[in-house]
Amino acid sequence: MEDNIFIAQLIGIYSVVTALSMFLKKKMLIDVFDKVFKTRTLSYVLGVMIFIIGLIMVLSFNSWSNGQRVVTSLVSWLVLIKGISYLFLSQKSLLKMLGWMHHKSIYYSIATGYLILGIYMLSVAIK
Repeated sequence: MEDNIFIAQLIGIYSVVTALSMFLKKKMLIDVFDKVFKTRTLSYVLGVMIFIIGLIMVLSFNSWSNGQRVVTSLVSWLVLIKGISYLFLSQKSLLKMLGWMHHKSIYYSIATGYLILGIYMLSVAIK
């Protein structure tokens, strides 16, 4: 249970901070991701780091028994899959994915999703 609380807190804090940075620093974040994905070396290194974090999360906690545990496991697997995709997708595919971030409605939907996920994870981790 302690592993679950730790991972839920980790996901919650990360998601809230990410959402706030997305809402407050949109232009800077878009510029950073444009530069990262235009350089295959940087996107690969980012993929390695995300893959390692996702692998740690999945290996330390992977339970599908109830609502909050399912969300924790699902997010852990999504982080792992994101890392793998950064490692194996072509630069052209990564740039196409990044293109979605330039659409205002998609960008703010992702930021809102991070905020909702973060608030949910922190609310269940604090109980």
